[in-house]
Amino acid sequence: ALNQEILRLTANGESISSSKLFRLARYTSLQAQITEQINRYNSQADLRLRSEIPELLTLANQDSFTLVREQFTSLLGRRAITNAWDLMNERQVEEALALLTNNSPFNLEYSRTLGEETADRIEQELIRSIVIGRNPRVTARLINQQLNTALWRSLNTARTAQIYSYRTASHINYQNNSHIVGSWTWYSSRDIRTCSSCWAKHGSAYSVNQILNDHHQGRCVALPQIKDSEKYGLENLEIERGEVLFNQ
Repeated sequence: ALNQEILRLTANGESISSSKLFRLARYTSLQAQITEQINRYNSQADLRLRSEIPELLTLANQDSFTLVREQFTSLLGRRAITNAWDLMNERQVEEALALLTNNSPFNLEYSRTLGEETADRIEQELIRSIVIGRNPRVTARLINQQLNTALWRSLNTARTAQIYSYRTASHINYQNNSHIVGSWTWYSSRDIRTCSSCWAKHGSAYSVNQILNDHHQGRCVALPQIKDSEKYGLENLEIERGEVLFNQ
């Protein structure tokens, strides 16, 4: 519709400057629709993310305990760990949820700025296309690219928030049970998607008070190491360093 209006004006001998473009009703309507539609999508994505995070916290509770329990080979040892293990309490769950959803970087990224930023980038493409006289199909393809970028950013942010919530709950569990978990070891996926930094950190050891700080969509995990393992007749997990594995 905007293109038809521009063609009608130019057919009548009028030139379309950027300032005149801004005054066209079709143009302002299109910009408003773009912002509205992306923000509607973002609201749905935000709602979905918020609803899934409690499940991820629960899953992290279970998995962090399992990772520790499975290191004890005897039935007696596993029973003792079950009795001694302290799960996240209600206050810690609430704090974790607030950290991840209320005015968090994840929330702000795609709930407040994404729609406006995408609309602005599309606006620049429209202006450039009109100024240099691009074919409407080319302009449409460029706009689609901007929308695809917005979708990718939203998915990237949502996945990162989900992974971060799981990892945060795992660390809280290790800290709650520092009488059992003495440290943790950085463990990466070690595949063709693993970045050089994560390869380098693979196998490195950290105290329970340190948090695994991974990049967006990072898949690394913290493997718990038993405190005073020799007292239980156990050997801690031996993880070969990533540099050695990479060179192999």
